[in-house]
Amino acid sequence: MNGHDIRTNILAIRSSLGICPQHDVLFGELTVEEHLKFFSLLKGLNPLLLEGEINRMLIALGLDGKRHAQAQTLSGGMKRKLSVGIALCAGSKVSYFAYMRYGCKFLISDIMIVGNISSFMGIKYST
Repeated sequence: MNGHDIRTNILAIRSSLGICPQHDVLFGELTVEEHLKFFSLLKGLNPLLLEGEINRMLIALGLDGKRHAQAQTLSGGMKRKLSVGIALCAGSKVSYFAYMRYGCKFLISDIMIVGNISSFMGIKYST
């Protein structure tokens, strides 16, 4: 995947892969910011780049006003945006989006444009 062998270089795979499952996998008591921090660090983002990445993703997602809101307080659309942001954060090169409803492809395109995500290599949609 992305030029790396999954059998020998799982760390490189983890840092370049984003997954957005059919159901939002969010922790109700974590804030939007905490989700982006957790998943960015899980993907191996340099902690020195963390604050800039979170700010960039919050703006791209249109969730900058919800930075400190717990996931359980978000609307369904906002939860989906956060899930898409988790898939795209920390320099993901390839992302898989399961069961994308009407309008989600446009949402992803908008996020990529606003977030200046230009090093992205591919998206796989599943319905």
